[in-house]
Amino acid sequence: MQIDNYAQKQAKSWLERFVKENIIVNGVTFKMVISRGNAYKCAYRNAVKEAQEMLYQKIGSSYKIFHGE
Repeated sequence: MQIDNYAQKQAKSWLERFVKENIIVNGVTFKMVISRGNAYKCAYRNAVKEAQEMLYQKIGSSYKIFHGE
């Protein structure tokens, strides 16, 4: 029974890896999706920083009260 469970988990893991690496949908691979996600996260963080800086410049020291600094 234990060997069966282990073999099933290994087979499932291999199949999931195979699908992620080899399935292409509309010319987009899994690695491309991951890469895009990372790029979006980076862009979002940069936009937040930029917005915070603009807000700080606009309202000055009051920003510290709302931002918790």
